[in-house]
Amino acid sequence: MPGIYFHIPFCKKRCHYCDFVSYVVNDEEIDLYFNVLEKEMVIQAGQSHIRNIRFDSIYIGGGTPSLVPARFLCSLLDRVFELFYMEKCPRLEVSMECNPDSLNLEMLLALKGKGLNRVSLGAQSMNERELEILGRVHGTSQILSAVQYIKRAGIENFGMDIIYAIPGQDENTLAQGLERLIALSPAHLSCYELCLEKGTSLEARVARGEIEYPPQETRLALTRTVEDVMALYGYQQYEISNFSKPGFECRHNCGYWMGVEYLGLGCSACSFLADKRMRNEPDLKRYMDSLDKGELPVSATEELAPEERFREGVVMALRMNQGISTEEFYNKYGIDVLEYYGGLIPDMIEKGLLKFHEDGSRLALTRTGRYISNYVLSYFV
Repeated sequence: MPGIYFHIPFCKKRCHYCDFVSYVVNDEEIDLYFNVLEKEMVIQAGQSHIRNIRFDSIYIGGGTPSLVPARFLCSLLDRVFELFYMEKCPRLEVSMECNPDSLNLEMLLALKGKGLNRVSLGAQSMNERELEILGRVHGTSQILSAVQYIKRAGIENFGMDIIYAIPGQDENTLAQGLERLIALSPAHLSCYELCLEKGTSLEARVARGEIEYPPQETRLALTRTVEDVMALYGYQQYEISNFSKPGFECRHNCGYWMGVEYLGLGCSACSFLADKRMRNEPDLKRYMDSLDKGELPVSATEELAPEERFREGVVMALRMNQGISTEEFYNKYGIDVLEYYGGLIPDMIEKGLLKFHEDGSRLALTRTGRYISNYVLSYFV
């Protein structure tokens, strides 16, 4: 089912690897931001298409949502349930991204009382040197404290994000870090290979020769280490970068990969509704000015033709280990996957990059295909 995403664009400081839309936290701007965010919610809730959507997930991301005083977030959740048609059942998933240094028990208890039932903790590493390279503002002791707060609040469904392929990291240090995180019993782990994004301070350091970005062979070995350690401890890989205990997959993110609709609210948030992709204004002032005028702050809109929707659906679904059901895709898009791509699929299968599941009904990336997924998926765009 569709989900609602909120972007909270405030951080203490920008991490060295980050190119997301974020702004250094400012108390006055937080107050103004949540004021206009409510205006956006009201406008969107009145749209005819949105009034008929049943949402079953809420995801509060950023930025660092846990930097914001709990009263703003509690009010936000109250308004979501007032304005939108939320699925009132145990399936409802309400997630929030948190950083270890800004999380506390009082906030978690307050938000749990408003429906929060899933936390994604931005740990990134259990190695102090690696955290320093990444420019994180927390240390490992704060990760341990944050997990204790989550457990004391009674939130069983919690996950952690990690980054690997950090300069100086090898397979042993990565495995040790993963095992320290796994010992904390998260239900979910998102493991992202570090990318050198243009314009970031980390990219600049590598360019100056101050630190060395791991070569491709090393990054591949580290990816294998992630998958091996996750499997050893019972975490199922359900998407290229995501692992969970059975039943704890992130429903909100699965919706993105499965091509369902979603509504994005907040500065720079993206939406996909009625075959249109929209992005909100990434500039914080312009975003707020638009809503103060009673206008939606959409900065870009793209309407997808049926064939474009089909190709995008293929690319996104192949990110998941379950792959594509050729029958479901035909029923949804009216296009036969095997006929449409002709000899490409047999060629990818022969090269060991794609496979059919045992019953022959689903097409998926192989392990090798996942390692070079950007290359493989580029052929399906």
